Amino acid sequence: MRPCLALSRLQSRKSSTRTSSLTARRLPLVLDHLSPTPSHLLTHTLSPFLSHPLLPAILSPVDSARPLPQGHHLAYFPPCVPTTALLPDGTDALHSPGAPYTRRLWAGGRVAFNIDAPLHVDGSRAACVERIVDVHRPSNGAGAKDKVFVTIERRVGDCPDPAEPDASIRARLLGTPDADLPILEHRRLVFLPPKTSLLDPTSTPRIVPAPRAPTRTLSLIPTRALLFRFSALTFNAHLLHLDTLYTQSVEGLRDLVVHGPLTLALLLAFLAPPGSGRVVREVEYRNLAPLFVGEELTLSVREREGGSQREEVEAWIAGPEGGVAVRGSASLERR
Repeated sequence: MRPCLALSRLQSRKSSTRTSSLTARRLPLVLDHLSPTPSHLLTHTLSPFLSHPLLPAILSPVDSARPLPQGHHLAYFPPCVPTTALLPDGTDALHSPGAPYTRRLWAGGRVAFNIDAPLHVDGSRAACVERIVDVHRPSNGAGAKDKVFVTIERRVGDCPDPAEPDASIRARLLGTPDADLPILEHRRLVFLPPKTSLLDPTSTPRIVPAPRAPTRTLSLIPTRALLFRFSALTFNAHLLHLDTLYTQSVEGLRDLVVHGPLTLALLLAFLAPPGSGRVVREVEYRNLAPLFVGEELTLSVREREGGSQREEVEAWIAGPEGGVAVRGSASLERR
């Protein structure tokens, strides 16, 4: 057998083993109480950067039964991993394929909201069941073999019975039809090996043009305080968002990177602001390029004139040079 063919088959077997190992991995059940406080703090974190206040401005009482604002689920159900078990870059190993893929980035995702049966910030208990549903190692394209995409499904629902065993909660949420879940989220992470070359100040980033002229835009400049607060609220210790030296010397990037979930939270608030009469049924997005602290980003949406009861829209976020960094689509409904 030719050496290159033998090596190819060996790599294929390793890839297959990695895929089956990851998809068979049993991830911890995450329980949380939907206290108004995390949502309230996220409101105060985001509202100065948006053109509208994210209500309510004061902390709601626990018995107010206010629906959880769309996107605020990101401040709940954090990974319950001890600090001593975190990896050197501050991430956890729950979804990692292992060495040599030691760098983690947020590649995109999809979130579907059951707008007829949302979660409520009333102190009640809820749960999130995670499972790895897909592992993909591209076979073509520049650098394709040097990355592994991992897709995580997160099924979120109420747990009204405090005595319900964890195994029963897991089985119930896994057996609930997708459309009946309050929140169904898919997160796509990409894992890469260590960089062999770092920041080149003379390099020119690829500019992805906007798909079409937007009907509405909002520009803002993310600050270090915004990134720190969002990291704290989401229990995220990834140094990519906190340590400039790490970002430059390990990731080869010029500054702190805006979180993928943070751009998702901003996009959801932008698509359906308070008083607009709109809610998001589903949003899907891809992260194409990093967005950096201290650099202007612009949220954009292309809506139809007049609008209808249910509308499919294009949405994107551009960096300071105008290139698209996040590209997505959303299904909106008027209420």
